[in-house]
Amino acid sequence: MPSVTSRRAGIAVPGIASTEQQLAWRTCNWMVFGLWMLFASPWLLGHVTIPYDAKALFQAQLQFLANALHSGQSPAWNPHTFVGVPQIADPQSLIFSPALLLAAISKSPSFWLLDFYVFALLGLGAGAVMLFFRDRGWHPGGAAVAALCFAFGGSASWRMQHIGQIQSYAFFAVTLWLLFRARDRQSLAWGAAAGLAAGLMLVEPNQVALLACYMIVTIVVADWLTAPSPGDAFRRDLRPYAIAAAVSLAIAALPLLLTYAFLAHSNRPSIAFSEAARGSLHPPSL
Repeated sequence: MPSVTSRRAGIAVPGIASTEQQLAWRTCNWMVFGLWMLFASPWLLGHVTIPYDAKALFQAQLQFLANALHSGQSPAWNPHTFVGVPQIADPQSLIFSPALLLAAISKSPSFWLLDFYVFALLGLGAGAVMLFFRDRGWHPGGAAVAALCFAFGGSASWRMQHIGQIQSYAFFAVTLWLLFRARDRQSLAWGAAAGLAAGLMLVEPNQVALLACYMIVTIVVADWLTAPSPGDAFRRDLRPYAIAAAVSLAIAALPLLLTYAFLAHSNRPSIAFSEAARGSLHPPSL
């Protein structure tokens, strides 16, 4: 296996070469997959369903999208809400989401199908965390703990009913993994893949996507500033990161602009700090 180059130390960190290391990674991968199956089993077996907004809002959005696609109509306009709304500008419409595939394969998407989509996203995020650890040469046990915390920890559990936010949350992990892989390998192809993941993170705009952007920018800038030569690090990473930015912009620009235009006629362009603080953790709790 190829080694991972440590830019800061200027040396090559051995890759996963030994039989013991490969066995440890396989064991941890299967453990994470098995625990994902176990933790998600009440929903995957149909015993329970994700409640609240997942059904009151997003299931209705998905059903409208399925009706439009299977009847040959455009999902861009929703005549059933108020006197009609531009559905294509609604950041919770799922039109630009991978959930579009659910609407395409079923005329009447079930509760189970949407629940499966949510847990598939969380599993995707857990897999990205595992791969991020492996690329960094970190311990597979730590990767397993971090992956399970990411997929089933407080953030995921609390926001599970908000499909768009779970999508942004999962693709944040994928974006971070691919972005650093593009950096490590100086690869434009991996940079484009990171841009695709970032675009899917942003395409249904929400506060989780915004926080994820802040975190990614902070991590990248900190990586440059702590390199032996920040200027050289910036110049070295410019091409893969520029490709990532261009691809993400191409994917997310239109949905973001449509949502921004819709906000001008909305009564919820902003949320009062008092309302946001009521449902938020105090900063020391982070």
